[in-house]
Amino acid sequence: MSKARQDPNLHLMARLFGVVAEKVAERFGDEGKEVIHEAVREFGESRGRDIAGRVKEAGKPLTVENYLKYYDMARSASYEVESEESENYSEQKFKFCPLWATWEEAGQADVGYIYCSEIDAALVRGYNPEMKFTHHHHFRDGKGDCQMSFSLEEE
Repeated sequence: MSKARQDPNLHLMARLFGVVAEKVAERFGDEGKEVIHEAVREFGESRGRDIAGRVKEAGKPLTVENYLKYYDMARSASYEVESEESENYSEQKFKFCPLWATWEEAGQADVGYIYCSEIDAALVRGYNPEMKFTHHHHFRDGKGDCQMSFSLEEE
């Protein structure tokens, strides 16, 4: 991976998660992996509630558009993503993800995938349980990208 392509803060975050998760999985096996899943879900739901709080504080509805607008992390330029967005729908196709690239390069794809498989669904549950998240496919599925969508039925 080209260092110029990588966000140093996301790289460090991914390295920390990868090392901790790998050690927990090595020491505690399947039970440890389940703890990692639970921890990522709890982390994501908490972040989602925080995002919802900022949206409500601004007097806005809990739409997909506001989820993205008030998201708690700035989108790093090191992500390569194509997006289609409206008030109640967003489809995102990532061509490069700095977190996944870090885990793949470090040989930590298995534990990195735990994060990927849980975080966005948990964020959405914490933000607005009526919002739907779909992870269509992931880099490791062999399609060359990671595609997801967020939607909310209009009332």
